[in-house]
Order: sequence, then structure tokens, then C-alpha cells
Amino acid sequence: DVEPHHRVLDMCAAPGSKTSQMLEFIHLTQAASDDPVPAGMLVANDSDMDRCSMLVHQMKRINSPALMITNHEGQKLPVLWQRNEGDSRKEARLVYDRILADVPCTGDGTMRKNIDVWRKWTVNQGMGLHRLQIQILNRGVEMLAVGGII
Repeated sequence: DVEPHHRVLDMCAAPGSKTSQMLEFIHLTQAASDDPVPAGMLVANDSDMDRCSMLVHQMKRINSPALMITNHEGQKLPVLWQRNEGDSRKEARLVYDRILADVPCTGDGTMRKNIDVWRKWTVNQGMGLHRLQIQILNRGVEMLAVGGII
């Protein structure tokens, strides 16, 4: 449900397929416009440096001025500031209209396809990422605009 004017945050973006799809929605009306920069923007983040490099490589194909890639832990994403439209001397905290939080998982959903996952899986693995998943979700909620969707 991403529209061309939305500010979008992808908290765990790599390898970038969902990011690419959301960026395409932001560019939808650009072809009919004389402005080369869309009204919306997308911040794609990943905490892993190698996965972030892969994300940069994937996004080079799109070459969008509406994209910013960051490398932070999702649960500790910093606040970004933007200039107020009415008064460029004042800044406002950037909040997002749409946030995607495809949080890290244990991969136990692949048990039916990969027998090795079944043999090695433990309850502790299943619960091990729960706290991180909740922390990322909470940070996303803090950064969401009123009326936004996460």
C-alpha cells in the first residue's frame, strides 16, 4: 500500500527485492511528471555490513534519487531530521507513512524443505530472536507517522 508521496522505511531491507518493489511504487507517477525526483522517499536499512553491500549493489540497478541506504541495527535506528516546508530554518523529526519490518527469523519455517533444519532446531533457537524482533517492531512504531502502517 505504498503511494508515490509516501515516506517509507524498510528496517531489515537486504537483499532488496521488497525494497525494489516499494521503490517502484514511489516512482509510479514520475513518468508523467517533469520533476526527476519523486515526492516520496525510501530509507532502506540493514544491520549486516555484507548484506548492506549486497543491497547497495541491487539498488544500483534502479538508480533512484529517492533512496537512502543505511547500515544500523534496526532496533537502534537513529532519528532523521528534515527541514520544515514552511520555514527552512526549523527542523522536524522525520516520521514514516509506511514501515516494513521483515525481522530476522530462525528459519524454522523451512523445516519441511530442509531436513537439516529439523535435526538442528531447538526451542532456544525458536525463542532466541523473539526479543530482537519485538525491539525492532517497537522502534518501528516509534518512527511511524500518525495514521501510518507498519
